[in-house]
Amino acid sequence: MVIFRQAFMWNILNTKVILGFLPQFGDPSRPVLPQFLPLGLVFRLGGRVVSGGVAEIFAGLAIRLALMQRG
Repeated sequence: MVIFRQAFMWNILNTKVILGFLPQFGDPSRPVLPQFLPLGLVFRLGGRVVSGGVAEIFAGLAIRLALMQRG
């Protein structure tokens, strides 16, 4: 059950899964670039926020573990 919960949360928080549903709402009669440029920017920003948050968490954990090793 724990693995299922972790996988579920990973997919819910994964920006690729969230943004994967947006392109179906594009208007084919309009130019593609103005429609999907904001989508790409949101995707990139979301990836940076999530990846940056994970990096911050593990950097803090690494510092704490290093301090514990010193005694």
